[in-house]
Amino acid sequence: MKKLIIFCSILFVSQTSWSYIPRFDYVINRTADVHGSGIYLIDQDVTLIGTGQSPITLHEQWLVSSGKLMRMKLTGRNEWADSIRKTVIYNDKQQYSVNSQGKKTIEKRRDDFLESFFYFRSTSYLKSLLYNWNIIPRKALADPPRLSRIEEIRNDPEDFVSLSRSGGKVSYKFQIKDESHQKSPAMWIEQDYFHILRLRTPTEAEIIADNYQHHRNNLWLPQIREIRWGEQKAVINVTQVKYLGQSSSLKKRLSASSLDTNKEPELKEIKPENIIVNEFYSRFR
Repeated sequence: MKKLIIFCSILFVSQTSWSYIPRFDYVINRTADVHGSGIYLIDQDVTLIGTGQSPITLHEQWLVSSGKLMRMKLTGRNEWADSIRKTVIYNDKQQYSVNSQGKKTIEKRRDDFLESFFYFRSTSYLKSLLYNWNIIPRKALADPPRLSRIEEIRNDPEDFVSLSRSGGKVSYKFQIKDESHQKSPAMWIEQDYFHILRLRTPTEAEIIADNYQHHRNNLWLPQIREIRWGEQKAVINVTQVKYLGQSSSLKKRLSASSLDTNKEPELKEIKPENIIVNEFYSRFR
């Protein structure tokens, strides 16, 4: 009986205009369920396309433990092979790297950092991301109430949740309504599979995720992501996903202490003189 009450309190749907829209907490719980567990190694190519120049393809290798903790190694492709290099460790709200002089730097994580949305495993963490982007109201940060009787279930409208479409697919849309701002921040989650289909950042960058693939330990990851900002875009194509499990050596690689240029001189950054490359990595990475 208790389990039934808890389930109903999350999923409860009214018989009014809110029919067929589950509660916000139910949707994000289902989304967290398809983000895997353990540590993964992800290889992906990033093609940057801007006006007045040829497309540039770079390579990223990610070591991912969760939406909070990950490591990225950036290298160039083809004629860019020796022109760009950078390794970054992301730990919650901070990111660590080594500059071209070999000095370890600590910065606040980029406001438009997107990778966390595709690897989060904690609903409370996702809520904090959405709240910081002004996609959900403060009241949505609270956990669902624990009830002892069905009569205690309340159907308070969640006016920041609505049915929408993205790429022709029915989706749940999270957005604080703002009549004065048509392009306010928002998130779209697919109705059937609970995959993130689209994001709009507070700076009006748009992210479209498509062609989700299933990997070990129930990680569903989009094969293709497209990020648009202004007249420019980045197309991210995942080329390989490996499940690595858990080990002390992997956890060390995710620690800022692993950025030791005495052991790995190649950790020093090589920064290219290219506007779109520098803009993308200073804004989204």
